[in-house]
Amino acid sequence: MAGVSRSAVTLAAGLHGVPTPAPGGAGASSAGEGALIHYFLTAAPVRRFLRPKEIWMKARVHVFLKDGVLDPQGKAVASALKTLGFEEVDSVRQGKFFDIETGPLPAREAEERVKEYCKKLLANPIIENFRVEIVEP
Repeated sequence: MAGVSRSAVTLAAGLHGVPTPAPGGAGASSAGEGALIHYFLTAAPVRRFLRPKEIWMKARVHVFLKDGVLDPQGKAVASALKTLGFEEVDSVRQGKFFDIETGPLPAREAEERVKEYCKKLLANPIIENFRVEIVEP
């Protein structure tokens, strides 16, 4: 229990619906605290996945180069496909794909929030476009 106060563990346990031993009463020993710590190291992370699906959001983000931006990786893939006998391939454009899961987000704000992720981190707005798709979790 190094670095974690008993009151912090008790408060966290109460928020997660875990019964806590009464201070100074039976079970107020380090064994009771050990049980709480064991709970938070094992069962608490699993609780996230037991919540109803409707409060979680999942998005698929496709990031791709804008037209006119050179794509050397796409050219290399197109060349390799032709070398392998796929002569019908004219060109290839490569991109990135992100599958994002979040905690509770209001449905009406989900798409705008993911677009913020793209504008601030996932896509370079100078050379890349992106497409956001909100899917069922």
